[in-house]
Amino acid sequence: MNGGARKAHAESGRPLLFGLMSSGIYIPSACGGRGSCGQCKVRITSSAPAHNDAERLLITESDRQNGVHLSCQVRVSDNISLEIPPRHFAARQHRSRVAGLRDLTWETKEVTLDVEGELSFVAGQYVQLFLPGTESTAEPLYRAYSMSSPPSLLRRVTLIVRREPGGVVSPYICDTLRDGEELAIRGPFGDFRLHDSRREILFVAGGSGVAPIRSMLLSMAEKAGTTPGVRRRTTLYFSARSRRDLFLMDELAGLEHSLPDFRFIPALSNPAPGDQWDGETGGITAVLNRKLARLDNHQAYLCGSAGMIDASVKVLRAKGLADEHIFFDKFL
Repeated sequence: MNGGARKAHAESGRPLLFGLMSSGIYIPSACGGRGSCGQCKVRITSSAPAHNDAERLLITESDRQNGVHLSCQVRVSDNISLEIPPRHFAARQHRSRVAGLRDLTWETKEVTLDVEGELSFVAGQYVQLFLPGTESTAEPLYRAYSMSSPPSLLRRVTLIVRREPGGVVSPYICDTLRDGEELAIRGPFGDFRLHDSRREILFVAGGSGVAPIRSMLLSMAEKAGTTPGVRRRTTLYFSARSRRDLFLMDELAGLEHSLPDFRFIPALSNPAPGDQWDGETGGITAVLNRKLARLDNHQAYLCGSAGMIDASVKVLRAKGLADEHIFFDKFL
């Protein structure tokens, strides 16, 4: 691995992703090894199997020609040589203990974890959270959740978890998890983060996609009084279906005081009759179309469902924002 710098053992027939995990090498993966997120890419420099359908959808032709595979889709049958981005070696497994649980909405839970050791991360990154008792199994059950707390809290992280219908990990977290329970987490992972610039910041979040953006905003608020260049004109559009789906409203609105150049704009796509809502309404693309002018001096950061992000990116491009200034984290 990486020219002999590292070695790992994987049982024959087992997905490479999980073999690497058991050897303490943690590759980014948000989908639990199901071949849908496309994040667990490695380059196989020795002979490798043909790419399957999942890989052909998520890996470009040029990368496939260069030996790039999804490690969750490669079944190890013989010795292979790999190249893995060195930054992935920084990820670690941490024991944590539940220090707080809070219902944010009828389907969304805030989980606060006290972490053994220190979890050093950049605002916008995520961890893999494991269903208790599975972290050491052949194919562990885990899901990716972005940190919503600021990186300054090295020994405490907060996650926002939305219950997924038919899921396994999120229903356990939302319905069964209790204060004091131990959980295994691995990370940090991900390249979603603020980029240095003097451009205005445009945040777009859908539901629990506000988690990494909250982390960025809290970090900005901490640094605003002491770090030159942190103050940038910033707007957050936070989209939900109805009023019962919105959360952290007071906190996010309150950031307008600690971040004087910040504006918070919640929007409801389908307000319920009793919501008494006088804010922005309509799908997020309609709201962006209505509220935004030309985006000649902006950076955009989006987090939420793939559909929301794809539709929003089209609007931003139509408003003149180049792809090089658009950054996103899709929940799959």
